[in-house]
Amino acid sequence: KVFKMKIAVLTDSSAALTPTETAALHVATLHLPITLGNAEYRESLDASDETIIRRAKLSSDILSLGQNSLQEIGEIVHKLSEQGYEACVAIHISSGISGLGGNLVTYSNMRECPIPLYVFDSRATGISQKHQVLLACALAKAGFSPEDILSKLAVFRKSQQTYLFVNDVHTLLKTGHISNHLPSVVPLKTLLRFNEDGCLELEGKVLLMKNTYEDLAEKLEFQLSLMGSDFSFSMMYDEAAASDWSIIDEKLHTDFPRLHIERMPMKPSLWSYAGKKSVLLSFEPDWKLYV
Repeated sequence: KVFKMKIAVLTDSSAALTPTETAALHVATLHLPITLGNAEYRESLDASDETIIRRAKLSSDILSLGQNSLQEIGEIVHKLSEQGYEACVAIHISSGISGLGGNLVTYSNMRECPIPLYVFDSRATGISQKHQVLLACALAKAGFSPEDILSKLAVFRKSQQTYLFVNDVHTLLKTGHISNHLPSVVPLKTLLRFNEDGCLELEGKVLLMKNTYEDLAEKLEFQLSLMGSDFSFSMMYDEAAASDWSIIDEKLHTDFPRLHIERMPMKPSLWSYAGKKSVLLSFEPDWKLYV
């Protein structure tokens, strides 16, 4: 059934949308607050992502990820209402690593909320979340109802697999962002994944750089056997990881010449809990298949 309702799509800055994509799709964005010592930044707004990460590397202070207030959420939802939108689908960074989703749900139930606010937990971050946003925009444009958009997003999300390679797991241990039972000795370099609840959990083995490619190639071969050419793979990493991962990138290009690989720089929101030389890896079907 095609609806005439004008539906807005709201997300946060961790979704890794480019300014061009945000403007072209009219996506509303909550810029996540990032704190470094006494300085507070709104991600991708007050300073470039590269600048924030560079300052964090040079500082003895910890880069901390905050969450947008009810007031900030209210201001942006009211603005959407004034622009003529009749409902809003909000896709946010995983609740396993941020409290933003809880604030969105709280605001959606407040009498002050001017339009219906449908909250969707990406259970991931970065490019995986970005592709959910792209799908929601396409579905809204095609005339799907908010309920149907959430339903299709849930099906797509179930098919996504998002992994996080960390060079030093201590940052995650300090913040409590690893959910499953930990061994007595946790390896510094390890692979984690976002589970079905959106929490990070250990894959259960040490991941050394010398066997990283073999691990990655095995996962890719399995996914390609299932999805064929309708499969995409993405990588997000900072400058410090570029030297190690550029070699892996070249091998992927040689061994999987028809594989579509999307590459983007690391977001400060991700870097704040993953640390330097971390890499976000995403395996998923093409989101366009779900429109």
